[in-house]
Amino acid sequence: LGNDKDFLGFGYRSVLLSDNAFNYPHLKIDLWFAKRKLKYTLNYALLQDLIRMPDGETPESLFQRKMGAFHYLSYTPNRKITIGVFSGTILPQTSQDSVKNYYLDAFNPIFLVNPIINKPNYINKIGLNFSWEIWKNGRMYIELAENPAYWEQYSALFGFTTWDLLIPNLNLTVEYSTIKESIYNKGVPELFSHYGQSLDHTLGTGFSELYTRLDYHYKRINFLLSLNLASRDFHDAETWGFINPNTNLPSEDTKGHIASTIVSAELSYLFNPKTNLNIALGYRMKRSGEYSVFGESDYFYVAFRTTLFNQYLDF
Repeated sequence: LGNDKDFLGFGYRSVLLSDNAFNYPHLKIDLWFAKRKLKYTLNYALLQDLIRMPDGETPESLFQRKMGAFHYLSYTPNRKITIGVFSGTILPQTSQDSVKNYYLDAFNPIFLVNPIINKPNYINKIGLNFSWEIWKNGRMYIELAENPAYWEQYSALFGFTTWDLLIPNLNLTVEYSTIKESIYNKGVPELFSHYGQSLDHTLGTGFSELYTRLDYHYKRINFLLSLNLASRDFHDAETWGFINPNTNLPSEDTKGHIASTIVSAELSYLFNPKTNLNIALGYRMKRSGEYSVFGESDYFYVAFRTTLFNQYLDF
């Protein structure tokens, strides 16, 4: 029981459930079976949209709220292979003109029941998670997800990571992910989101991304180099608020799939491993096509920080 976020997957991104969005109150229960090879996780979350309720008796209207019910069943037959099945449902609790009761569905502990019932005002997702340690220094992983109401709109992630590549402590990750257009946004209050941020991938919907990361550490010195190449649908990016407000497109013909590129490099020194206290010097370049649809920047920084949780700035 706490105010935090969760992450399911073995890669840098996730198309199931990620820690991209802001913290939210939630109750999480882990159940273990079969000598801890079988694990069942139930996660009940209180979420909200940045959409105000109609004015009432309070000085400031509340935001529209919704429940999130996330179930994950995983099986690990040995240390090299993990297979998991995911079920996630967003249940709206309030709307523009009414307040709804908490549904029994929100706290239903039975796996896959909510997607099977598939009530019209729910957003459902079912997914598969697979990881295989191919050899002692390499792992491949796959994530697949669907909205049962729209089977033609799917999510997929394929990745490979290797450590101690050529020399000790040199690690490489290559990851491809895609979410089809408008897989969730059939009604804005029911988006698979919290505070307007996607609960899975940082780019929302309507995109394909190739992420490559090379990192090396020697004692407490760390070096990181990463490259993000993405093709993004204009209309979905607009829905999620990614569009540069200063964009002046010459015609509707340009509002198709638009490329974006992000290059990051960072050198850091770790003082305290427990709190991840470090000092860092870095550079991040962002480019987004001919018309700077997603904005452009060259960002140099020096930071003295404790990074206790992930912060995604490469989108």
